[in-house]
Amino acid sequence: MKISKIRSALLRNLWLILIITILGTSLTWTVSKYFVKPVYEAKTTLYIYSKPISSSQITESSSYDQLLANSAMIKDYIELITSNRVLQGAINNLSIKDMTAVDLGKNVQVENDNASDMLSIFVDDNSPQLAKALAYEISEQFISTVSSLTGQNNINIVDAPVQPVDPIIPKTKSYVIIAFAGLFLASCAMVIMKEYLDGTIRTVDDIEEGLDLNVIGIIPEMGIK
Repeated sequence: MKISKIRSALLRNLWLILIITILGTSLTWTVSKYFVKPVYEAKTTLYIYSKPISSSQITESSSYDQLLANSAMIKDYIELITSNRVLQGAINNLSIKDMTAVDLGKNVQVENDNASDMLSIFVDDNSPQLAKALAYEISEQFISTVSSLTGQNNINIVDAPVQPVDPIIPKTKSYVIIAFAGLFLASCAMVIMKEYLDGTIRTVDDIEEGLDLNVIGIIPEMGIK
């Protein structure tokens, strides 16, 4: 199919392309804005202090052993943060009646850069206030639990959670842009495919290409009665 024919088909059906794109984009915006519950995310960052080996004791073996020990400790702490003891303690401190530790655990993520002793706790909730409160209580409950289990006070809050302003879901602007681009391209592809499958003869080129015949002459359409 020639480029000129494709261009002609797109221009001829431009109204249809615009209607599909605009209606679909408007529907996406409406659903995202009014029918999808927003989800807010609060974050708190913790620093875990590891007692360093004195300079007189440093050897290649001891440094490696301490690195392994720190790595194992971080993994244990990540598991502890999402344990029922910590999560249920946070729920109880906030007097939340309609939430269990299992429910809360689905909305809690813990991240760690393997090269650091920092832990980041992310808590999602439909309420920005509750997301912040849960992030804070989980970190406090975690610090308290570690202290009671190990007798150590080696964890400090670096960044306390702040109340989120913008939801992470739905990302209305991104959804609208994706919907507009996708619907526009899809409607253009539909028009091109329809044109490709349409055997109707409209121009001289259609006769020469479709029937492999040479056109001798053309009778113009005139308003003669």
